[in-house]
Amino acid sequence: MTPEGDYEALIHAAYLGFDRFGHEAACVELDIQTRAGITTERWAGGFDGKWMERTVNCLRICGWTGDDLNTLHELVGRKVSISIVYTRRGDKVYPNVYINPRKRMDPNEAKDFAASMKRLIAETSQPDFDGEPDDVAAPRRGGIKATPAPPADPDDYEITPEDRAAAKAFEDAPDGD
Repeated sequence: MTPEGDYEALIHAAYLGFDRFGHEAACVELDIQTRAGITTERWAGGFDGKWMERTVNCLRICGWTGDDLNTLHELVGRKVSISIVYTRRGDKVYPNVYINPRKRMDPNEAKDFAASMKRLIAETSQPDFDGEPDDVAAPRRGGIKATPAPPADPDDYEITPEDRAAAKAFEDAPDGD
């Protein structure tokens, strides 16, 4: 029995079959590496009513493309993020396997994303002469998040259109009298 938790699993079989209630289903068998070794879990997605969209979305997360269920075998060898949770019905315990959206970028996506964020990150949280970022938020006091103090020098603060709109709304607000 695979322990509850999140895993990266390797799809070793994908086919049309039946769920545990005997309904037609897309079935995916997953190999999971645990401390006890490799275990296999089975995910089955049905096509009745509300389950159709959920099943197709899970298959897409696994990497399935197109609309021909005869191509499910092409998922074999792909890795997918899953969660395993056990539920009890009477005196029996059943595993629930959930296919999760990707939690980790592949190396090329990560490289491209990091490159696109480099400039934006460089523009924020620049340390000043004491080595501390200027925009560190003040600690929470009394359960309310404190707002960071504005820069000491007004010339260091750029007034944005949102600032102007907020000031105008404050000026135009009726008095509570």
